[in-house]
Amino acid sequence: KTCCSPTTGVQTSSETICSVLRFVYGFLFDAWFYWTHRALHESQYLWDKIHTIHHAFKNPSAFCQDAVHPLEGLVQGTID
Repeated sequence: KTCCSPTTGVQTSSETICSVLRFVYGFLFDAWFYWTHRALHESQYLWDKIHTIHHAFKNPSAFCQDAVHPLEGLVQGTID
């Protein structure tokens, strides 16, 4: 399938559109996660009340990534 851009009239394949959208989504997700995670570390309130749970493990493993406060999971997991 192909579609025609209303502004340029150029034929663009749907595969190209999907690839671009995947890249944009990945960029936006990474930026969102980075800035929200940074805020959790830099704000003393957010650190004490929310993010400390995630760093409480003495022997970290892959399962620790899911050990988060519900609010952190909601903020960082909603666009995943």
